[in-house]
Amino acid sequence: MIRKPRLRLKVAALFFVSAMILTIVAAYANEKKAEETTPVKETNAIVDPIKTDSGLISGMVLGDAGKGVRAYRGIPYAAPPVGVLRWKPPQPVQPWTGVRECTAFSAVSPQTARPGQILPKMSEDCLYLNVVTPAKKTSDRLPVMVWFHGGGLAEDSGNRERFNREYLAQKGVVTVAVTHRLGALGYMAHPLLSRESEHGVSGNYGTLDLIAALKWVQKNIAAFGGDPDRVTIFGESGGGVKTTAMMASPLAKGLFQRAIIQSGSYQFLPDASRPLKNAETLGEKMAVALGVDKDADVLASMRMKSWNEILEAGNKDTELDGMSLADLTVDGWVLPDQVYNIFQSGKQNDASLIIGASKSENAMFKDISIGASSTNKGNSKAYVYVFNHMPSNWKKEGAIPPHGMFMIYAFRDIDGLKPFFSDMAFLMNGFRTPGSPDLIVPKNSDPGITDTDYKVSDAIMTMWTKFAATGNPSIEDLVSWPAYDSRNPQCLEIKEPLEVKPWNESAFK
Repeated sequence: MIRKPRLRLKVAALFFVSAMILTIVAAYANEKKAEETTPVKETNAIVDPIKTDSGLISGMVLGDAGKGVRAYRGIPYAAPPVGVLRWKPPQPVQPWTGVRECTAFSAVSPQTARPGQILPKMSEDCLYLNVVTPAKKTSDRLPVMVWFHGGGLAEDSGNRERFNREYLAQKGVVTVAVTHRLGALGYMAHPLLSRESEHGVSGNYGTLDLIAALKWVQKNIAAFGGDPDRVTIFGESGGGVKTTAMMASPLAKGLFQRAIIQSGSYQFLPDASRPLKNAETLGEKMAVALGVDKDADVLASMRMKSWNEILEAGNKDTELDGMSLADLTVDGWVLPDQVYNIFQSGKQNDASLIIGASKSENAMFKDISIGASSTNKGNSKAYVYVFNHMPSNWKKEGAIPPHGMFMIYAFRDIDGLKPFFSDMAFLMNGFRTPGSPDLIVPKNSDPGITDTDYKVSDAIMTMWTKFAATGNPSIEDLVSWPAYDSRNPQCLEIKEPLEVKPWNESAFK
């Protein structure tokens, strides 16, 4: 009788231990089941901060809920080209510690405003780029599109809102917009600059900036979910000239695989670029205009001048204005020969090409043909287009698309049509061959935007991003766009509906 309590205690203890064992086993089973049913957290997800080769950066989200993309603005790709670095090739970025907030655009390269134009903040410290990515993981390896802005080689920047919105990225590409040196600061040559250069040349600094930006893309774009082996460079007007320069420069070899030239193909004509000696002569005239040509150290004196003084000196002499100084120079290093000769001899960088112009730009027929036929001599293909869409009200007046309008559709900036009206008269007749009739400038400031405008824009973005992804812009159930063939040349007329037509001078009529 005395032992019964002890027996009961032993039974209770045994029950307690058994319960504990069962609890542990059940907990283990539940944990195992949770491991099997709960997705493993992605270790390569794109989250801020992103690590670049110079330091960590953070950005912001653009777009509607569920369609948001990540945007990074004002990322430095080279050191500020100021002081002793003015008129020198771009130098590496100084690495930083901590996280750099990249949510605001940089200053733009110094330039002269047109009448009535209000420019953003300007500075020689302008070597920055902007990235917009729809990627969710670094392993997405999406195609990359690098935008070179227009404005000749003397105006504008890669910082316009139009170039940095979410729409192209939402088509499945990582976009990059570049800002670089312009005008005299970006393209002026001088005999003393050539003498101090290890390559014995000067000028083309803006072109070297673009090459530095493409090298940045090669090193860093994978961190944004981009594919460095599928890079497309593209630009309109002056941006098309920059794109052509990249195709022609041996320094850009291997930095891109495809190119799109929109209304900027004049470099394909013979003798389009200036020889180094001619460029150096303009630089000597700039030293005279600045009043430093007799100084003991001319270059040091020129580098002491503010960028405002350099712009002012150029504006006082039409031979030295931004547009005159801003030109590609055949220097034997960045540009070893005229673009025409490089393409005719098949020495250009191998890249598939889309090339074309707006309906009003019939002066570009010959150089577009040269660019397309020269590209098709290599391993790559060329595709030619003519843009022939106008919003409804302007179309009723008989107007056809002028220089620059294509950009509005390529970036889905349809609301940008209304302010574009103020530039219409200036742009309408800039690229007509001599003797061509004047074009009709619409009188109605309301373009008459309809769903068709958005449809045309979507078609362009779909073809451009498909080309960036594959090298072929044809889209099933949309258009079969044939590659250029000199035996039977054809082009795509971009309007609604899209139409393949013979490529000849009547394509602009």
